[in-house]
Amino acid sequence: MTISRQRPILVVDDSSDLVGILRDLLDNEHYAAETYLDPSLALERLHRDPAPCMMMVDLRMDPFDGIEFIELARGFGCRAPIALMTADPPPAEDVLKRLGIVEVLRKPFELGTFLEIVQRVAHRECPDVPEEMKTSVQAGAS
Repeated sequence: MTISRQRPILVVDDSSDLVGILRDLLDNEHYAAETYLDPSLALERLHRDPAPCMMMVDLRMDPFDGIEFIELARGFGCRAPIALMTADPPPAEDVLKRLGIVEVLRKPFELGTFLEIVQRVAHRECPDVPEEMKTSVQAGAS
């Protein structure tokens, strides 16, 4: 069963290895996922349809960083909740709140932690998630 093909989870990170792992993980857990290595392409997608279920966004990317990406996405009308992925210290609390960043995931992270965040945020924000998927996180996934 696939969750919400109309409202996917967007993953935006310029690390092809990480994006591939996260895409496979989300697919294996039956989430609709769209992944982008280039934040410019993700913005093009959001310009056409600014309503993903949620976004997982890296802080340090090229050609612009995650904060700039989020500000531009918000300018397109995207109101999806965001989990920020970063190996650096996260931005100040007021910046997180202003941008609608609801979770900060510190790199390197366990895949189980990633799934817990997806479960918590996506199921709250996407009412079309089937009830049986609300407990789909596998114990010990990493």
